Amino acid sequence: MEIKNTAITATIVIQSLVKLLENEDVDISSVKFKVGSESNGYESPEFELEKLIDLAYEGLGKIKEQATPEGFVLVPKELSDEKATSLAHKEFSRISSFFYMENRHEPDSSKERLKRIWIANKIRNLKVFHKTFIEAQEQSHD
Repeated sequence: MEIKNTAITATIVIQSLVKLLENEDVDISSVKFKVGSESNGYESPEFELEKLIDLAYEGLGKIKEQATPEGFVLVPKELSDEKATSLAHKEFSRISSFFYMENRHEPDSSKERLKRIWIANKIRNLKVFHKTFIEAQEQSHD
């Protein structure tokens, strides 16, 4: 949403500057300028302010169209191994007291093995869920 707000702000700034020029009786269609300087070794071709404003509005309109709608967030198409591992470990930390209580009669080596299996399964399930969720979203846009 931030990029959409930036595009809206830029549009307002451009409109304000155009209004300011009009209030000073400047004919925007007659304003031409160059960027750089001949003495520094670079000077652009002449630009027409009116065409530059039109290009800016066109680009800002495209940005606003592509921005994420209110209430939505962008997520990666694939859940990275690092993120899935981090989420699995956080989940395990949350349930660890229950996990260790359920396995209190197991030797420590078995508990560690069960923990590794639980985390590996959680990672796999997170990745499957994420993929299924993304595919469902993509289908809803067809």
